[in-house]
Amino acid sequence: MKFFRTFFRRFAFDLGSDATRIWVEDQGVVLEEPTCLVLSQSGEVLATGTEAVEIAGRQNREVQVVWPIQAGGVVDEAALLALLKVWLRPYFKPSFLLQPTVLVAVPAESTVANRALIRSIFEKLGAVEVITIAQPLAAAIGIGVHTADATGSFYFHLGHGLVEAGVVSLGSIMVSHQSQLAGQLLAEQMRLQLQNEYDLLVDDAIVAKLKQKVFSFIPDSERKIMVTGKSAETQRPVETEVTAAHFSPVATLFLSEYVELLYQVLQDSVPALLVDSLDKGLLLSGGLAQLHGLDRALANEFKMPVSVVEDPALAVIQGQGQVMNHLAEFRQSLSYHTEQV
Repeated sequence: MKFFRTFFRRFAFDLGSDATRIWVEDQGVVLEEPTCLVLSQSGEVLATGTEAVEIAGRQNREVQVVWPIQAGGVVDEAALLALLKVWLRPYFKPSFLLQPTVLVAVPAESTVANRALIRSIFEKLGAVEVITIAQPLAAAIGIGVHTADATGSFYFHLGHGLVEAGVVSLGSIMVSHQSQLAGQLLAEQMRLQLQNEYDLLVDDAIVAKLKQKVFSFIPDSERKIMVTGKSAETQRPVETEVTAAHFSPVATLFLSEYVELLYQVLQDSVPALLVDSLDKGLLLSGGLAQLHGLDRALANEFKMPVSVVEDPALAVIQGQGQVMNHLAEFRQSLSYHTEQV
């Protein structure tokens, strides 16, 4: 059964380690859900997205919680295929035989094997053509950067499994470097910091809240909340105040990695693009771009303007939508011809 034979001819997918977003022609973004599913022992899909995440913290041995995307790559093809089938059901019209074009965002340094696997998955779903686009390029398009210009645009895309820094020019990624010190590892390091240094065990929901309301890349005594967890030593419930200072070592580690990554991009850029980057400043996109103080910390280090784009978590899928609405133009771009290997 082909799940893409629908009323709609064009789809776009931003397959993130943490969340997936789906764009449909004439409808825009129709889905934004965690890239997660719960499977029974027989392989039946029991829950997807937000519902699956809620089950994840309470699962028993009878079910399996799967995150099929890690660090921008597919790690469980069967699970991803099952997940997409569930999410595409609302758009499945078996009486129509229109096979659509699909645009999938991938990391700028995605391997040929990973892109081939993604194409295979969507072809199994019934897509007649599967195009890939670098996530940072899609994000730049989504926020209105004139990517086809010869001048360079300096970007830093911060996701859950991967962060990518580089320069966009002439419709393509000219320089790119990446690191896995992203949202997933940040959450793990925050949890370990509380456990090892403060004898406090907390769940994923608390860590997410602390990331949003407390964690900071710059000193800020006002960022603090009371949290309830349990003692790592006694296993008894405990309530304590957590401040930004609790996570200073983690912030220092991540900021050092990001600064080094961005310096690598500048060092590898040709002089003209380097000048453009310094003049125009750095654009931050991706869900992690909203971490408190990151823009100011980077601006202080590089002595250049640093801006968080509007709706940073949606920049990629919005850019993909624009590409699909102007697909003929994209087919003429350098990026199209270099990506479709």
